[in-house]
Amino acid sequence: NRLLIAIDDFGNDEKLISALHIDFLNIEPLDIYALIQKSKTEKKSIYHLIAQKENNNDLENPKTIISLSNNIREWQKKSKNENFLEFFEKIVRECGLLVQLLKTGRSQNLEELWILFSEIRKIVQNHRNFSLRNYIEYLEILESHGVSITGRSTRNSKAIRLMTAHRAKG
Repeated sequence: NRLLIAIDDFGNDEKLISALHIDFLNIEPLDIYALIQKSKTEKKSIYHLIAQKENNNDLENPKTIISLSNNIREWQKKSKNENFLEFFEKIVRECGLLVQLLKTGRSQNLEELWILFSEIRKIVQNHRNFSLRNYIEYLEILESHGVSITGRSTRNSKAIRLMTAHRAKG
């Protein structure tokens, strides 16, 4: 959710810095530190620094930073112009979260993601203009009341699950 918050609050360096620490984004901690220091000394926004290639030459992994900058700008535009469910699906695929979940092989994490998708699908069906801002506000309300998104588990320790790559096939 830190990434979604940074996308929604585009231009807020504090939110971006928090998002840069997400493990599946693969940003080197020393690069984050260097960007913070450069931002302070040059009195420029981190959003501005990561968007310009020449500002990233002294980083350990400048290509990752520049790619993320391009993605965040693109995602910010999409968040304003696309159906939230479609936008959310793109973020999960494009940011590296899905790849990481599949690599870990922990079905619980994938199931939690499925539950979240299901909850978002229900909300979007009932509120056609549901947006990223609405999603963040929704999560803040849940958190303030100590509520978590839960769903019916599809796991059964003694069951065998047959799955296909296509929903239409069952």
